[in-house]
Amino acid sequence: MDGSTSSTNPVAAGAPMRPAQDPPPATHLHATFLIAGLCCSTLMTARLVLPSMALEQGAGAALTGLLAALFTLAPMLLNLRFGRWADRVGTLRPAMVSAGLIAGASIPGLLRPGLAQLLLAAGLIGAGTMFAHAVATRAVAQSSPTEAARARNLGTMLLFYALFQFLGPIAGAVALEQGGARPALAVTCLPGALALLLLGRGRHVFRGPAGAARAMPRRRGDLVMLPDLRRWLVTGSMFGAVLTVYPFVVSVHAAMIGLSTTQASLVLGACSAGTIVARLCVAPVVRLVRLPLALAAALMLGALVYALLPAMTGLGLFLAGSAVLGLSLGMGVPIALSLLLGTTPEGRANETMGLSMTLTNFIQTLLPLLLGTTGEHLGVAGMVWTMAAGMAACAVLAARGR
Repeated sequence: MDGSTSSTNPVAAGAPMRPAQDPPPATHLHATFLIAGLCCSTLMTARLVLPSMALEQGAGAALTGLLAALFTLAPMLLNLRFGRWADRVGTLRPAMVSAGLIAGASIPGLLRPGLAQLLLAAGLIGAGTMFAHAVATRAVAQSSPTEAARARNLGTMLLFYALFQFLGPIAGAVALEQGGARPALAVTCLPGALALLLLGRGRHVFRGPAGAARAMPRRRGDLVMLPDLRRWLVTGSMFGAVLTVYPFVVSVHAAMIGLSTTQASLVLGACSAGTIVARLCVAPVVRLVRLPLALAAALMLGALVYALLPAMTGLGLFLAGSAVLGLSLGMGVPIALSLLLGTTPEGRANETMGLSMTLTNFIQTLLPLLLGTTGEHLGVAGMVWTMAAGMAACAVLAARGR
């Protein structure tokens, strides 16, 4: 791929999404980060709390697996349509719908607890969270006057995600242990209600139709005809794949080298800590390095950690390697988002985000199955070397980008 686009292609000829000319007040941006963080914390909490509630109510392994699948199934089927709708109406109404889905997910279970209500809650929370991420990313990107500002602001938004995703599961687990199913479900979905209240205040960067770009004529699949867009779709999805597989890899490798479950959780915590540190460093990095090169470096760093993981036979080495992987992920994700949105045709940013998230959800469903098969024949080394090769290939792809 050479990154060029044809002037005769009506999609390729469309200009990339244009950010706002004047940056909004910092308080409005931070309110947007807060709203996005509240919405996107719910999925992490629900993935911990809802399966535990289902098991307490007598669900078997198959039903619990179905519940876990519903978190990604609904958004995978609806992301693209939701994105096209958001491109037409702006980001405010979709943001309110997303927060409403999250808040409303608790109502059936609060009225009448049961397994069917938990399955419904999983689908609503999964859809609401994914949709909220898409429209928040678009709103923040539109409000960033430069490419560097876009990467910096998206990094700050993802930092809010990390903080809320740390606090939410703790609150949900405490509510479940101390109060049972109803309080746990209420605490899980409370962030959606708080986000709705903040959206109603109006001091944020979500905008209605007047602030939405005019949608261009489009055909199904024409976005993937753009070489640069394909490039950033693939590289961005690789980060999603790494995030999905890493807890599984940690659990398998920890068992192989004799670490306890508690020690394995510390390894995952080290990865989260590295992610937070990296997102604090996004701003100076994007001022000094071209974004494609920064993304390629983040991917190569992650590939190196994955390749060396079989040699990490002690807790200290495993913790250090996990922290470095967190640095790679924390630096790469906001840059990948910025590059993706920077190559999106005018009026189609939410559709692009929907396409990206559909691809990521598909990979998150398929990749663990493929790596499980690889691991059965080649062990954990085969799994991690497969991931390392994929990240290295995406690093080469990113380095060739404009």
